[in-house]
Amino acid sequence: MTQRIPWLRILVEGAVIVASILLAFSIDAWWAGMQDRAEERLVLQALQTEFDENLSVLRGVHEVHERYEAELSDLVGRMVNAGDGNTFAVADSLLRPLVSFRTADPAMGTLNTLLASGRIDLIRSQDLQKALAGWPAALEDAAEDEALVRDFVHGQLMAGLVGAVDLGRLLDSWGALGPTGRTTRTSGPVEYSLRVSERSRALVGQRHHLARLVVLQSQNRLDAGEAILAMINRELPPA
Repeated sequence: MTQRIPWLRILVEGAVIVASILLAFSIDAWWAGMQDRAEERLVLQALQTEFDENLSVLRGVHEVHERYEAELSDLVGRMVNAGDGNTFAVADSLLRPLVSFRTADPAMGTLNTLLASGRIDLIRSQDLQKALAGWPAALEDAAEDEALVRDFVHGQLMAGLVGAVDLGRLLDSWGALGPTGRTTRTSGPVEYSLRVSERSRALVGQRHHLARLVVLQSQNRLDAGEAILAMINRELPPA
């Protein structure tokens, strides 16, 4: 006896099985994608908060750098006009950068964790990935120049100005130097006598040169951070 093979039914059942498998894979892929997108949102929100806070601090630090550069520019001009061997009165506000400096230490917890875990690929924007990966280098460039100023003030400038100005009173006026410098006045405005010599002009001129470098790197750091934050805001899905 011969029996007819139900090819149609076999084909239909096979198609149903294949369709079911493909549907299951599609559902799994969709669910994994949904989880990735949810995780991406959390990562972007955390980065947004971190960059918002960092940029607020960095803007304040940049303002200090700009103020110091302006004060030093004024001081250098007055020293040139006074001439070597002469002594002139100068407000302590212009002398502040001789005993003060400013450094920044932005928080990097979220980004460092993201980079170390290798999960930066959660962020779909390749441009944002590259910008985030380059952010530590931008911070390091500015930090190196800030460290140069700190080391110059501590290691050379104050020692070199002994005899040119009353550094003890000046330090009391602006507070003791800490690891990030001090910018808060601890006494009322005071005028000091500053003796101009080739050495004192050279030291103050070098401090001014370093201040200009710091302002430039600080601006670059600020620009990079603000560009990254703008990219994060664009990539963050609407609530």
